[in-house]
Amino acid sequence: MGQAIGESLLDKTPATSAESGDKMYIVQGGVDKQIDVADMPFGGGSLPSTERTGSGDTYTLVQGGTKKEIDYDNLIGSSSVIAANDVDWATDTHYTKTLSGNTTLTFSNIVIYKTITLEITGSFTLTLPTTIPAAKYSDYDGTKINLIHIYCIDDSSGTEKYDVILNKVD
Repeated sequence: MGQAIGESLLDKTPATSAESGDKMYIVQGGVDKQIDVADMPFGGGSLPSTERTGSGDTYTLVQGGTKKEIDYDNLIGSSSVIAANDVDWATDTHYTKTLSGNTTLTFSNIVIYKTITLEITGSFTLTLPTTIPAAKYSDYDGTKINLIHIYCIDDSSGTEKYDVILNKVD
């Protein structure tokens, strides 16, 4: 989709499905941006349907007739230390923790279609929320840096679904 010089994406009709080339509109600080879906952190799959919100720092994803408004800052963040064993998905995309004892982490403010990374070290037992099968992170090695990438597929309370990948860095 081309854009003439000086033409605002805000003047465009909101998309009701993925545009040609799988584009998505994001509004940040009142400035419209168009991005390729392939560049999004959820792996570049085709979106079922998207719709611009036209204001604020959010975009709206429509899937199965249900609208989900997602804060742009929740997709692009810096790094936060997990202090009280709760990973607040609304805070960042990258979280660090050095275990000083057996630790159970909890999740709050889960954001659908967001990927977070937990950078965990420490030779203790790590337990993630029960909605993540232990087999997904059973290869945890406290003598190394463990990067646990978690992608939220479904944020329905109590039945959340995630895709999890564990990488170890020497």
